[in-house]
Amino acid sequence: TYDSDSGNVTMNLPVLGTGQSWQSTLGATALTLQVAETVIWTNTAGGNWSVAANWNPNKVPGQFDDVGITTPGTYTVNEDVAAANVKSLTLGTGGGIKGTNTLSVVSKTFYVDPLTINGGGVLTNYNSTLHAVITVENGGQVNSVNGPYYANPLLIADGGTLNANGDTFHLATMVAAGGVFTTPGATIA
Repeated sequence: TYDSDSGNVTMNLPVLGTGQSWQSTLGATALTLQVAETVIWTNTAGGNWSVAANWNPNKVPGQFDDVGITTPGTYTVNEDVAAANVKSLTLGTGGGIKGTNTLSVVSKTFYVDPLTINGGGVLTNYNSTLHAVITVENGGQVNSVNGPYYANPLLIADGGTLNANGDTFHLATMVAAGGVFTTPGATIA
């Protein structure tokens, strides 16, 4: 309802389920409401990011969603949309007998804040642009070629490895004790 005296708008929204919340975006002339959820990759055979059936719940993650590629198993998720935009992404379920969870991003753009790559998580980036707060830790790994990174910060923590070849790193890049940053041909701008 609209109150013309105060200019306030009041909306009664339905109660959401567990793991869901309302997120709003205010534009110049409109207010957009969207349900934000925790979305988990479930296809242990691997597959494409854009297929809703690969996720629980069955939807392609959106900009308000917290995403987990953490289901035990060894598989690759192919980020096959031109520009993926999610609230947060956790990659890796611990490694070892739990397997290796790989996210492959090839000639795409990815927006995420934060991106956490844990043990058993591998980000493979070829010619893709990443806009993110990135932490690589505890056995997490990034293998990257010719990708510009707009990360503030990019932290390679204890046990994390980043292998960069021809990449450009903008903003803050930090390597903690025990982190490995291999940079043949990379530029830190």
